[in-house]
Amino acid sequence: MVPSEAERLGRYLGAVVSARQCPVHIAVAFNAVYFGYDVVAGGYVGGPLDLDVFPQVRLGDSGPALPIGAMINLVTGAGLLPAEVVYKEGARWSTDQGEEIPEDIVGESAAPADAHVATLRERLVIDFDAFGRGLSASTTQIARLSRKARWLNPDGHLVLDSEYPSAAAADLDDLAYYARYLAGPARHLILSSLAPLPLATLLAPGAGAIALEQALTSVFATVREALLWNGEIRMHGDYAVSRASYASRLHDDGVLGGGDLDSLSTTIAGSAVPRPGRRGSRAARVTHTALGPAIRKLAGTGGLLRGLAYPLAICHANLLLGDFARSSSDEETGLLDNGVRLTLRDAWQAGGVWRAEYVGREALPSPDLPDPGFPPGPVVAPEDAPRAPAPWETVSWARDDESLSEPRIIEASDEEVVWTSVLRLSHLRNATLLLPDPVAAGLAPTPNALRVELDHDGGLTTSVATVVRAAGRPYLAGSVWPSSFFPGIVLILRWTPGTDVVRARTVRLDPPVRVDGETFWYRFDRRVLTRDGAAEDGDGAPTGAVHQVMRAVRVLGLLDNYGRATLPESRLFEAVRLLWHDRGARPDPELTAAVVTLLARRVLSLEWGSLAADGQVDHPARARQARIRLLSYVPVRDDSAWTQPEWSPLAAARPLAHSHVVQGHIRRIDHLGQQASDAARTAYREDKELWGLVGSREIPDGYTYVPAHRRGV
Repeated sequence: MVPSEAERLGRYLGAVVSARQCPVHIAVAFNAVYFGYDVVAGGYVGGPLDLDVFPQVRLGDSGPALPIGAMINLVTGAGLLPAEVVYKEGARWSTDQGEEIPEDIVGESAAPADAHVATLRERLVIDFDAFGRGLSASTTQIARLSRKARWLNPDGHLVLDSEYPSAAAADLDDLAYYARYLAGPARHLILSSLAPLPLATLLAPGAGAIALEQALTSVFATVREALLWNGEIRMHGDYAVSRASYASRLHDDGVLGGGDLDSLSTTIAGSAVPRPGRRGSRAARVTHTALGPAIRKLAGTGGLLRGLAYPLAICHANLLLGDFARSSSDEETGLLDNGVRLTLRDAWQAGGVWRAEYVGREALPSPDLPDPGFPPGPVVAPEDAPRAPAPWETVSWARDDESLSEPRIIEASDEEVVWTSVLRLSHLRNATLLLPDPVAAGLAPTPNALRVELDHDGGLTTSVATVVRAAGRPYLAGSVWPSSFFPGIVLILRWTPGTDVVRARTVRLDPPVRVDGETFWYRFDRRVLTRDGAAEDGDGAPTGAVHQVMRAVRVLGLLDNYGRATLPESRLFEAVRLLWHDRGARPDPELTAAVVTLLARRVLSLEWGSLAADGQVDHPARARQARIRLLSYVPVRDDSAWTQPEWSPLAAARPLAHSHVVQGHIRRIDHLGQQASDAARTAYREDKELWGLVGSREIPDGYTYVPAHRRGV
């Protein structure tokens, strides 16, 4: 997404967060963008939604699990009430059981892995005004429903046993479950022909549920980035609140204001500290405080946590506790002044479960403490030939990046095999290239010497390579890669079975792409750019603390498809020492100062991840897992002011082409006094059938249809 588009999306989502009376989950933010939430009217008014097709839900003590973001029709005695699910939490521990929750409930699994149905006790908060304030359910109606135990509880929340189709489905985080829901039971919503740009039109015709689910996951990631971009928003997990509402809470001297939440933070942090008594000091212990019951216990909260007010108070309280734990903890030990380590152990159950463990004022980090790092496995950037492992590859918490160089087959037939490969730094240094197994098998009876024809930068070069095997994998060795190649460049390769010629070409980007101030003229893999761009220099050499911190995050951090690398903050010092073999690594105070500098410059950011029971770190944070802080590096893409490098021979050969494909979409024209033409109506029917869209075969009155076309030169 180009900067201008990201800025517009971020501004709009900021307006949505400010307009709604509750925290805006990423799933709900997606709804706002896709279905058109009107921040002025205060609802999905006039958007591409047909309320009559919403699934009808008969609520009782149990029912099918509903995801956050679900648009439903509640069946009541008075008719159907359209509503949107905006918040959900575990309700395994109820309010009347107190705020201290047993440890065995924290992070509890839904059911055995082989169970056919999994049941979770959940609290759902529903926005009855999402489709227009006062148009769906009046305050009187909600109060009447709340008096009936089988409908809503006294706070207007739905508490029920949610039935998931499997334990695996129950363990999905809220975004993943919503993607599966939209690609399955609610598929008709994203395939609606009334949408300005139905999601299916961006995929191949006939795309199935898996493709839709994957596309939705990518869109959710874009929405998350836009929310994080907006400086007026604070994020608690997947929920966004406005900084203005949070500041207003902190400056409020009343019930549930800043004073109450500060007092609550102190109480939770001190709950594990030994205290003197008549029979001696009470033993130190570990406590788990459920935030939902804890804020309800505060004096004077009766009636102040009804409806949408509850999730807003919960998110504000979690933000304050997180800020308190970060600002008041020692940077090296992670302990508060009272010797307590305070962490969010379970973000999903009962509004969030905070763990307080008394370690002692003089305690230092110990290798016997629970490991908050990565799961066992080899680490980043394995070399392409047998070698002794690097020091950081022997630790158990590092990531395996071997798949980054794995060839991807596009087409395989008796006539031709086509695949793509990404060149790693080791490929460029060693003049090698990993081959896919079908090609290696086909090359077995042919001579080992192959001719590699490379089409790059307007010219054709030829080199001779040899087929070798290293670490059990087939490689081309001896290929001559041009000096303009860089780690992460993508090659498209072709081989005809029975021949000894491999043809490779690069894919030129028009216009080029700028990342972190460097211009790239050819298609590349952002993940490899992050990894190998950091590993290209500084191996074993003394360098500045800023460089060491950046390289540790980029080389050893958890990597996503967008090139973002996130490293547990608690592992930073160890990661630097491993990369520099304990020699040349800067002292911890210098590294800490470097982190502060990088955060201030926004080169790095702090984000939340989660820690599973098996030690695996996930980002974004998953529901019902302990949260941990991550240092995050995100490649900065800037296409607004690129300059044409002098080395490119194509610069003078031809002008750059600036064009893009515009997908088919409907457009309003009634304000122009026009009607859709017969050609537009025919094209609409044909494309509707091609993409499998649902709804009427006719263009809505007042609109026309613009078929897909290419815009620009």
